Amino acid sequence: MKTHNKKHSFLNMALCAVIALGPMMNDLQASQGKIICHTQRFQKVFSLNNGVVTFYSPGEFETEKELENRNSRVMASVPSHSKNPTGGFFKTVQYENHRHKISITNLNQFSDMDDVISIRSPKGHEVTYPLTCFKN
Repeated sequence: MKTHNKKHSFLNMALCAVIALGPMMNDLQASQGKIICHTQRFQKVFSLNNGVVTFYSPGEFETEKELENRNSRVMASVPSHSKNPTGGFFKTVQYENHRHKISITNLNQFSDMDDVISIRSPKGHEVTYPLTCFKN
């Protein structure tokens, strides 16, 4: 019976820690500002800001400079589910009937090798693209 109580109190402490640290993690991400990402040929262009992923219409951009000065049409703004590992985050979004998994490994130093978006169709086909990201 004592081990059951110890496990129960440990779980309560862990739950309290998660509840207490959750808003701080969201503040950390919010303090990073808006992040804009795109695939190599700008097929997917989106921004990440305050837990929302905003997709922009593809084909409007050819350079990052155009993307920074954009007045483009927003295709959709979708709330995301997030996990915040040390220094980066993972976001999962349902958009156009596909699951988009966005992985940014380091918010202080973006990497075309490590930052990716995986898109999975309803039939289970999955494609992964490298991302180019920058803070705006």
